[in-house]
Amino acid sequence: MPDTILTSTPPLVGDSIRQPIAPLKIETLPEWTDTVTHAPVSMTQRTLVAPSPASDNVPRTPSPLHDNGTMLLALAVVFLLMVTYGSGRKYFSNLFHNMFSVRRRENLFEDRTVNETKILIVLFANTGVFISILLYQAFSFIYPERVSADSPVFLTILALLAGVALFYLMQIGLYYLLGYVFAIKIETKLWLDGFKASQSLLGIILAPVAFIALLLPGATYAMLVVAAVAYLAARLVFVCKGFRIFFNNLSSLHYFILYLCGVEIVPVVLSLAGAMQICMIFQPSL
Repeated sequence: MPDTILTSTPPLVGDSIRQPIAPLKIETLPEWTDTVTHAPVSMTQRTLVAPSPASDNVPRTPSPLHDNGTMLLALAVVFLLMVTYGSGRKYFSNLFHNMFSVRRRENLFEDRTVNETKILIVLFANTGVFISILLYQAFSFIYPERVSADSPVFLTILALLAGVALFYLMQIGLYYLLGYVFAIKIETKLWLDGFKASQSLLGIILAPVAFIALLLPGATYAMLVVAAVAYLAARLVFVCKGFRIFFNNLSSLHYFILYLCGVEIVPVVLSLAGAMQICMIFQPSL
């Protein structure tokens, strides 16, 4: 039997030649392309990537609310204020009296206790901390382009707090000097009691204002306006008390105007400009 090789090809039918079978048409999925080069992407290169939220791509503007050091400082002064309230309750009850009273006789034999000194220190610290936070908020509102994710919020507020403390110490020293030169001891004491009471109450008012500005960024402008009005009102109450104490006749009006410009208006304006410069120094250069 001759050697033959069996093949699997089907035999020819008649004289016709076997035609190739047409391939089946299979509908394929749309071709994936690269979003950058628009080149086809093979099945092995296709990976599913979950789109990131839009908020992840936008850096968050630094705020004292998101700074641990600033929040710890604010909560610390509020806590100290609550702790010392029991021992300084008498001073709290006399805040409005000290702001407006000009009676000289009732203060002749009055002596400040240790508890009152302690509560005054805490109240001034409270005022300084929340003024510093609001100054930083004002800077962020006026110059948003200078505030970036690298801004040292806590260091900036500490520098502002140091500036506010220096400003208050200089003013108290200046009031003592003016009282020593132009007034008697009891008048100086009444005058300084009005300053301390007005600034202490100012800090209590600014605390909720600052927290609202931090928690509701959309209300920042309104809260800054409220803070400015409260500060001006506290200054106006103190100036009016000084006018009632020292004004004797028309000749003293000239000295009072000089005092108003040189002690109350110019230092405040310069201090505000200095606070803005402190914020610019601590912000990263653009």
